[in-house]
Amino acid sequence: MRKILSILGMLVISHACHAQLLKTILPSPQFSENLNKIVSDFINNYHNIQGESIHQDQVRDEFTSLVTLPGSLSTSIYRFHSTKDTTASWRATMFKGESYSEALKAYKNTSRFLNRCRVAVPGNANAGFNGKLQEPGANLTFAVSTFTINTDAEAYKDFLAEVEIINLNYGEWEVHLSLHNKKPDNVE
Repeated sequence: MRKILSILGMLVISHACHAQLLKTILPSPQFSENLNKIVSDFINNYHNIQGESIHQDQVRDEFTSLVTLPGSLSTSIYRFHSTKDTTASWRATMFKGESYSEALKAYKNTSRFLNRCRVAVPGNANAGFNGKLQEPGANLTFAVSTFTINTDAEAYKDFLAEVEIINLNYGEWEVHLSLHNKKPDNVE
């Protein structure tokens, strides 16, 4: 009887540990579902998920996003006053605080989740993000990991997901996830 209880106890502990491990490695279904909604609405320039105006200045207009990601502190849609590129940008703040180790953890987890999510875009109903985590150097105050989406759809040709960790005011860290168009630097 003791052996059976020991085995059952070990199975329960093993299952709980496995579930916790998966929780830190895999994005939640809600993260994947909401990311899919955001990426899918890029083709509509984020108009379907745009909320109220937050801020306007000479460079851009900022709006709330009606779709957020689990764990995000804030989400915004930016519309820049540009005649060359009228595409909007979506951004989530995934971490804000003084702990570098917690910021680094959020940066790595956001990048990992992004790499493991699947989204439906024209030309690929099961598209994924391709990219590699850029480890921040010991003396750097920022790092950016860039991910592209695997589709041949023309609308997503220059679409990127960028995860950045940045040190603001020497001691306050932020982690952002941005989804936007970015033309290659060598193209005008």
